Amino acid sequence: MHERSIKYGLNKITGEQLDADEIFSNTKEAFALKKQFITERQVIHCRECDQELFITTSKYDRLHFRHSPQSNLCILKQNNLSSEEFEAINKIIAAKESPRHKYLKNRIGSLALKTPDVDTESVQIDDKFIIVGSEKRRPDVYFSYKGYQIAFEIQLSALPLKYILDRHNFYTKNGIYLIWILDDFNVHGQTQTERDIKYLDSHQNFFKLDELSEDTLQFLCDFKKPFLNFENELRYKWIQKPVTLEQLTFDPNTRKAYYFDLEKNTKSEVARQQKIAKKIKQRQKIEIRKRELETAEAEVDDMITFMRYLYKNDHLPFKKELSRLVHFNEQQIRLLNKKLSFKNMHNPETGRPFIIEMITSQTRPNFLQFILRASQIEKDVNVLDREGLSALQHVFQSEYYAYREIVVKSLFKGGYELTTSDKAFFERQITTSTNQLEAERQYLRIQFYERLKGRSYYIDDVTNIDRVIYTLQSIHDNKIQGFNLKNFVALTNNAIEYYPKHWVYIENALKVKCLWDIVISSDKKMSFQKKLAKHKSLNIDYDFSNHWMINILFPELTKEVNPNIF
Repeated sequence: MHERSIKYGLNKITGEQLDADEIFSNTKEAFALKKQFITERQVIHCRECDQELFITTSKYDRLHFRHSPQSNLCILKQNNLSSEEFEAINKIIAAKESPRHKYLKNRIGSLALKTPDVDTESVQIDDKFIIVGSEKRRPDVYFSYKGYQIAFEIQLSALPLKYILDRHNFYTKNGIYLIWILDDFNVHGQTQTERDIKYLDSHQNFFKLDELSEDTLQFLCDFKKPFLNFENELRYKWIQKPVTLEQLTFDPNTRKAYYFDLEKNTKSEVARQQKIAKKIKQRQKIEIRKRELETAEAEVDDMITFMRYLYKNDHLPFKKELSRLVHFNEQQIRLLNKKLSFKNMHNPETGRPFIIEMITSQTRPNFLQFILRASQIEKDVNVLDREGLSALQHVFQSEYYAYREIVVKSLFKGGYELTTSDKAFFERQITTSTNQLEAERQYLRIQFYERLKGRSYYIDDVTNIDRVIYTLQSIHDNKIQGFNLKNFVALTNNAIEYYPKHWVYIENALKVKCLWDIVISSDKKMSFQKKLAKHKSLNIDYDFSNHWMINILFPELTKEVNPNIF
């Protein structure tokens, strides 16, 4: 059965409240009553808006109250309310006739008459409609206090949010302060009405009538108060306090009346919380710095102890300690270098800088490797000795030098920069060396290391494919380097036979540098072309593991090589 949207009407002649469910329960009597009202011209008024109601028949052949289509706005006339919302609003209307509701509104009105600064002539108890344009509302109690218009609405039953907003919006936009008297309100409750009312008011001040007050209008105000617990966490607690109108703040901007400003006090507590947190953080920082310094001192002293052992016993492994250094923080690195001072250290007898002294002595190759490979240890790898010789040149001063390639790589990993003097030195080495090919290859590798500056993690990979890189450098410069080969046919024959997994780079380089056709035309014996045909028939899986290193060294030769399509 469909519920009636308007359950109550008022017969103003008799003062009787008419319950639609009761008077229309008997169909025959209901139609007789309808006829009587029409004949006697009795008028029924809406209990919510006081506009005239008509008795009409619904499409379900049931009698019900209805507003005139030309009537003004009324919440019971809205089409967007659910049956539950209509039911709740009708319960509110019914509650207005309850003994408790009558007691509260009369008690508020009578106490208002005793309250200082209340305009006694303005006090209205359930008999004043506030009319603005086509809208009107009848508060339970209304009066003017210190020039503020105040409307009281008493809540005894569940209130739909639309009803709450309807009242709130009407009074607010018309400059009237609305105070809900929440007789059965539980600040800890989780009913829909309790949640709606609680979060509609940002101040979260909730009022009940203080029934013990005899001489003035006084309320029991429940308000949420922020506080900081022992852990400096912001929490809230509910407090109830009796308050008078004199103690309320009337905000002209929001038309809200409140005793306790939750937002203001929350901001104050948050500011205090931040100050306390700042002090706590400062104390914690001091403690942390103290502990970090103690830890750093211990770690650094332990590392220096190891370095002393390594210096005396050069055969000790140091991979574990290098890994430890990687995890040193800035403070530990700073402290370590302050204690070591390798960067500005010189041999007091020879006057040589620390790095050059370690290189020339050749007595502690492991210790030297450790120092060079440890990027966290500050040292000047670009320093010159008194004769103007660089650390790199000292590595090649003697015919035999233990761990030469490792030391050279470590120098470049440590930021070594090739100088004009170095270039001249290695060019002389090539012409004067008993093994000119190896001297040439060594200089090529050094130039590769230099070009990988800023990408030092690729330096170790150079020697893995050095012959491939010599080939690419030869093609790039159109000059055979790093091989005792007579021409480019011999170079390509050598490359396709011995470096088939990298042939894609070499073929592309030959084509980019316009040498491909020259090699083909110069291959009179067809030796290269036969090897090329065989190579194509093998469907070789090319090795792209060093693609990015090759790309850095020869960007223009590799732009057509895409590892993803092979």
